[in-house]
Amino acid sequence: MPRAWRWIVVASGVVALVAIPAVVGALPVSVAAPPPAVLLQRVVQSTALPYQGYVLTEANLGLPDIAGAGDATRLLNNASRLRVWVDGADRWRVDQLSTVGENDTYADQAGVWIWDSGHHKTTRVDGQPDARLVRPSDLLPPELGRLLAGAAAPQEVRALPPRRVANVAAAGLRITPHTDATTIAAVDLWVDPNSGLPLEVAVYGRGTSQAVLRSRFLDVSETHPSSSLVTFEPPSGPVEYDDWDDVDVAARIDQRSPILLPNVLGSLARRSAEPAAVSTYGAGFTVVAAVGIPGRASYEFDRQLAKLPTVDTPVGQGRLLQTPLLNGLVVPNGGALYAIIGAVPPSQLTSLAGSLPALGVAPR
Repeated sequence: MPRAWRWIVVASGVVALVAIPAVVGALPVSVAAPPPAVLLQRVVQSTALPYQGYVLTEANLGLPDIAGAGDATRLLNNASRLRVWVDGADRWRVDQLSTVGENDTYADQAGVWIWDSGHHKTTRVDGQPDARLVRPSDLLPPELGRLLAGAAAPQEVRALPPRRVANVAAAGLRITPHTDATTIAAVDLWVDPNSGLPLEVAVYGRGTSQAVLRSRFLDVSETHPSSSLVTFEPPSGPVEYDDWDDVDVAARIDQRSPILLPNVLGSLARRSAEPAAVSTYGAGFTVVAAVGIPGRASYEFDRQLAKLPTVDTPVGQGRLLQTPLLNGLVVPNGGALYAIIGAVPPSQLTSLAGSLPALGVAPR
């Protein structure tokens, strides 16, 4: 065979392999699915299920770069390839793959191991933080799907046509929030109808025709991974032992800031029992997070956000971050900087800012 024709054959084979998932997904699917409200409950209750597989996440939020939050913003602004092994809620492993290596997180009952192959760096962090930034494990279809299903009421869900996801005949659900107080227009879930494990999740913002956030399995097995796959064996070299406030900017603010946020923000009750510098408020799809950054630390954040448009609030001028899904408001007040973030309209954020005069610095 002439050399040129060999390359054509090879290229055709590669194209065929890449197209197989799309072709399989387009084949007719028959699923004996329970009623939508029952399937929604199965999703919420699927927390104990083991699974392993290969995940593609696609996010396009357009968040700005913020010092200390680079990994989280890249995760929410780009596509990510993840390998995952889950043996239980506190025994799992997620590898984030890239062209230059991988970043692996192994969780156990005492904390996490983090392996950065590009820098040949091993980090151990014990305990669990009360607050942290988003990480790759949060965007896995089961984790993201359960979070969004848990925010929905039974009357907000209806059936979608089934489809094949990672060679599983999956039942479809569409969640449509019955409130204008959220930027989420719809959430589409495709679920294993027998186990309730979410296999694909797509989140749509208001006024968008394309999913702003999508996470799906390309390959999945609902089985326990072998112990060797979820047990970290440190390679040769030093191990860096850190606290959460060393590796996560949200944990650092929460643990070091003297600011204690109020019990109520606007009409939204705080979700945690104890006051802190990082808290969440509200319920369902209108949950917001509030952050109090004190003194000199606030100046650096304010400088980085200087390019954001200004907006008037009940406590003065703030800066507004708008994306197709998440919005944020940053307001300086009393020598500190306060941020309120959520999948809610900007008008909701400016209204909530009216609670900020009640905030203050209190001893820990």
